[in-house]
Amino acid sequence: QFRHSLMSADGAGKYGRLRSKYANSTSLMDEIRRQEDIKQQRIQEERRRREAAELEACTFKPKVGPPPPTEGSERRVSVRGFGRFMELKDMAKRQEEDKKLRYEEVFGGARRREGHGGGGCTVPRPFSFQTESAEFRSRRDRLQKALEAEKQKEAECTFEPDTIEARNRELIRTLLEEDEGGAFPPLTDSDRDRPSTIDDIYGRLPSLNDGGGVGGVRVRGDEAGGLGLTAAPFRFD
Repeated sequence: QFRHSLMSADGAGKYGRLRSKYANSTSLMDEIRRQEDIKQQRIQEERRRREAAELEACTFKPKVGPPPPTEGSERRVSVRGFGRFMELKDMAKRQEEDKKLRYEEVFGGARRREGHGGGGCTVPRPFSFQTESAEFRSRRDRLQKALEAEKQKEAECTFEPDTIEARNRELIRTLLEEDEGGAFPPLTDSDRDRPSTIDDIYGRLPSLNDGGGVGGVRVRGDEAGGLGLTAAPFRFD
């Protein structure tokens, strides 16, 4: 008859002394990382050992040139026309400085020499309405006095000039009033008030006679010369 045997709960028996490394789950990841680091260290040590063995068997020694120059010790590159460019640039700079100096002498230095001061800056002064109103009244009074003096001079002037036009107008009015032959139409009130001219006389003449006077009216030579009449209808003595 078959009889089976069972292992005890405490692990006694053939495999009772074995312990699993995964029994403690809390330190499982730390153990994995530690094992990985050990492995990488062993690999690096083996690689260095092999490189050292290869270098011992190598007898080649290359000739290395001088180190490359640093940035500060680089040789200056010659560019064609660069010197002329810098010369023109310096010349333009000097001209601009001279222009500023001349401008300062003309517009700024002269004012400072004359005592205006301020160096071209506005100097603030107290503002007062009373001062301005007094200046305005003084200017207005001077203008009024000048106008009154001019009017007084004009009032004192009684001179009435005797012009040629005034003599002509008076002579023509006399001729029209002393007309005996009816050569001129009668004068109206408006004709007596307005100044008459020579053109008015010729416009009022009904006809012109080649001989003698006009309607028996005779004109003296000096009066005709004053009128400036040169037409044929008038006869001069």
